[in-house]
Amino acid sequence: MTFREETPLGTAFVTTNYVAHDPRQPFETFIRLGKAGSDAEADAEALGRLMSLILRLPSPLPPLERVREIIAQLEDIGGARSIGFGDTRVLSVPDGVARTLKRYLETAAHGNGHASFAAALPQTPRPLSAAAGRAPSATCAGTRFCPHCHRAALVVHHGCHRCTECGYKEC
Repeated sequence: MTFREETPLGTAFVTTNYVAHDPRQPFETFIRLGKAGSDAEADAEALGRLMSLILRLPSPLPPLERVREIIAQLEDIGGARSIGFGDTRVLSVPDGVARTLKRYLETAAHGNGHASFAAALPQTPRPLSAAAGRAPSATCAGTRFCPHCHRAALVVHHGCHRCTECGYKEC
């Protein structure tokens, strides 16, 4: 099953595969975020690989309980920027991944192992930010990431944020 979640660094697509048409037996997770070769995509891929390893290792915990433990570790991790408001607020990429895993658990609990991609997506779009519906830029150790191309190329010029790579501008 694939779920989509807006995060401060762009749209994350989280796919959780399971054994023999049984969503109660998840065994791997893939996370896509941004463009191939970007640092954000590399971090997302690493997170997915580690989650897959946790799901595949022998454990006294059943697979769905392992997913609950992963959620407990990832949810509410904050970053430099968040996106959305109230219940729709996503604090970081890990927090967004935790939200998708919660939706996976809800789907698995209803025994809907054959849910289509479209059914797994949120029915209403989440608000991105107060500023013209665009995701705010994220920062990491002083580096600003462009919300459009997700590269560390956002500079402040005369009070506006401008991307030196793609030309994105936010005032």
